[in-house]
Amino acid sequence: MVLLMFSDVIIEAMNEKGEPFGYERLEALAGDLGHCIDRQGFFARVYEELRNFTGSVSCGDDATLVLLDHDRRAIVND
Repeated sequence: MVLLMFSDVIIEAMNEKGEPFGYERLEALAGDLGHCIDRQGFFARVYEELRNFTGSVSCGDDATLVLLDHDRRAIVND
């Protein structure tokens, strides 16, 4: 199981048309990347997509992503 947490800047970042990056775009991107990319690649792609989306518009704040990855196989029940 993987939990993705993010700061509001990620979803509220605007492009040059005044459209927000939004939950749907982030959810679709995360779903497309899924488990077929390593964590470093995941972060790089999300930030790349965010930069491409916003173009010359400044986000105005720090954009933060956190991934928590839980490996159920590591649980030991004695």
